[in-house]
Amino acid sequence: MPAFTEDQLTFRRAADDFAQRHFSLEKVLQDERDGRVRDEVLMDAHKNMGFTSLYIPGEDGKFPYDTVSMMMIAERLCKSPSAAINLIGPGLPLAAILRAGSPDQQAEIRKAMEGDMPGRFAFALTEPGVGSDATQIRTKARADGDYFVLDGTKAFITGAGHVKNAGERGYAVVMAQLGEVGYKQGIRAFIVRGDNPGYAVGQSYDKMGLHASDTREVVLEDCRVHKDAMLGIHAKDFAEMLEMQRVMKMTLDTSRPVVAALALGIASAAYDRAVDIAQTKQIRGRSLTQFPEMRHILAGMRVDLEAVAQLVYSSGRILDRIFTGELKGFPEEEASMAKYLAARTAVGVTRKALEVFGGDGYITESGMAMYDSAAAVFPIWEGTENVQLQTIARKLKPFDEGRIPVFENSAAEYTKNMLASANAYNLALRIAQERKAFDHQSVQFSLARMRSQLEAGVQIGVFAADACEPARCEYNLFLAAGYVRSMTDSVIAAAKDIVGDETGFGEQGIQRARWSEQVLGAKPVLFDRIAGTESNLLLRPSRVWY
Repeated sequence: MPAFTEDQLTFRRAADDFAQRHFSLEKVLQDERDGRVRDEVLMDAHKNMGFTSLYIPGEDGKFPYDTVSMMMIAERLCKSPSAAINLIGPGLPLAAILRAGSPDQQAEIRKAMEGDMPGRFAFALTEPGVGSDATQIRTKARADGDYFVLDGTKAFITGAGHVKNAGERGYAVVMAQLGEVGYKQGIRAFIVRGDNPGYAVGQSYDKMGLHASDTREVVLEDCRVHKDAMLGIHAKDFAEMLEMQRVMKMTLDTSRPVVAALALGIASAAYDRAVDIAQTKQIRGRSLTQFPEMRHILAGMRVDLEAVAQLVYSSGRILDRIFTGELKGFPEEEASMAKYLAARTAVGVTRKALEVFGGDGYITESGMAMYDSAAAVFPIWEGTENVQLQTIARKLKPFDEGRIPVFENSAAEYTKNMLASANAYNLALRIAQERKAFDHQSVQFSLARMRSQLEAGVQIGVFAADACEPARCEYNLFLAAGYVRSMTDSVIAAAKDIVGDETGFGEQGIQRARWSEQVLGAKPVLFDRIAGTESNLLLRPSRVWY
C-alpha cells in the first residue's frame, strides 16, 4: 500500500488531538447518558477544525480533503462513536446537494454552514420494511403546479431531529417516488427544510447503542416543496438528468468506504483499550500480557485490524483516483468488500476486547459495552451484510494470482498461502459455474466472502512490501503472514464445501495449501513473533500504526 501523504497524516494527527481534548472516557459516557453530544464538541469541530465541511468544495471546486483524509478523520474520531457519526454522518446529504444541486441550492447550503454552528442535515431514504433495496420506497411525490407534495414515512434517519430543531438551517434530503413502487427511474431527491410544516419527526429511538446519536422516524404529510427543491431539476436535458442520477448513486456508493472507516475506528478504539487493560490488570501478581494465550488473542485482533485497514484505505484511494479522473466508473465491489469486512471485524474485535476486560467489561463505566453495541450497527448500516455480498457476487471473477506480492526467505509463507488460497477460490468459482451451483445464493455468498478475504490478503501484503522501513519491515511481514495464515484455513474450508469431492479437490492442486503448515509450523509460533514476549511486548496502540 502506498504510504500516506504528509497532508493525510497531518489531518489524522489533528483528529487525534481533537479526540484527546474532547473524548475522555468519562465525557463520552456522559454524552451517552445524556443522549446528545456536547455543543462545545460540535462548535470546535465546525469553527476551528473544519470537520463539518469535509464535503464542501472551495470556490475552485476542489474539496479541502481527499477521501482518504476524510476516512482517517472519521476513524480517529471514533473514540466517541456517537460524536463521530454526528460529525461525519451529515456528509452524505451535503455531498448529494453539492454534487447534484443547482447553483442556488448550493449557495443556500454554503450560507447555512457559516457562523459558529453549522446547519444540520439528514439523508431520508430508509422506510419501515424497506431498507437496502431503495427501489421499493413508498414515499410518493406528486406534482401540483410549481410544487411537489411529499407523503410517506421514513425510518432510522440519523440527524432527523437536529434538522427539525434547526428550522430554516436544517435540511433533509428526502428520496421519493414519482412513479410506481419498484420503478427505479422514478426515484427523485428533494431538499426539505426543517421548518416545513409537512416535515415531522417522532421520538428518538431507544437504541441498543449510539445513544448520543439522534435517530428518528420522519413523517411527511402534505409536505409541499417548490419544484426548485428537487435535485437535478435544473438539468438541461434528459442526458444531464441521467448524469445527475449517476452522481447521486455514486454519492451513496462513496459513503460505504467512509462507513467502513468508522467501523475500523470503533474496533481500533476497543483494541487500544484492550491492550491498555491487559498491561495493567493483574492475575496472581502477573499482568495479562504475561500470559501467552492473552498475547495471542491480542495479536489476532491486531492482525485482523491491520488487514481490514489496508482494504478500507485501498477503497478510499480508488475513489480519489476516480474523482481526479484517473479512473473511470465506480467499482462497487471494492467499496462493498471494505464495508463488509470492516463491519465483521468491528463486531469480532470489540467482542474480544470486552472479553479481555473480563467481568469489568460488562460494567458500563468500562466503555466496552459502548464500543460493542456501536459495532453491532455496522453489519446493518449503509447496506446490510447480505446486500454487500450480493454486490460482490455480481462481479465475481477468477482471482489474478499475478497481483499477489512475491516474498522470499522468511516471508515466503505469505506468498505460498496466498497462492494456495487464490487457487482454491478459483477452483471453487469454476466448479460452481460448471455445476450451475452459482445460482444458489449460499454459494454466491461463500465465494463473495472468500473474495473479500483474498483482497484483504493482497492489500496487507502490498502494505508489507511498500512500507518496509528497516525498523518495521520484518514486523509488517509477520502481520501479513499472520493474517494470510488464518485466512488460508477459512478459504480452503469454504472452497472444499463448494467443490465437495475431497479427492478431486486435491488433484486440482489444492494440496498446495498444506505448505502453510510445512513452512510456518504452528500458528502460535507466528503469533508469538507478532505479540512479542512478556518482557518485550510488541503490540502497540492503533494510533501509532503509521
